[in-house]
Amino acid sequence: IFFFFFFKQKTAYEIMPSLVGSEMCIRDRLQTAQLDANPVKLWLPDSAWDSVCALAASSAGVLTALPTSVQEKEEQWKEYYSAVAGSGTKSVEAPGEFGELTAFERLC
Repeated sequence: IFFFFFFKQKTAYEIMPSLVGSEMCIRDRLQTAQLDANPVKLWLPDSAWDSVCALAASSAGVLTALPTSVQEKEEQWKEYYSAVAGSGTKSVEAPGEFGELTAFERLC
């Protein structure tokens, strides 16, 4: 007599539902970071560039163009980053179309 036991592998949600969202964010962030090397590393930390890429990958609309804009308008973004980082305020207007974001889009 032979007995076969089949074990169903549990999904992350079955193990702990609260981890699913954070696991997905970590997975997506790591994949994005591996694909997009920081082209502006002289003034923008890698962790900030990873966040820019993750935001673009997880968004729709104008925010998907953020990494491209940072590369194409590097001097403007460098000035903006320095102003925001130095003053701790977000009252400085972002370059290009990103200065016209809605309040909801600016939450990101």
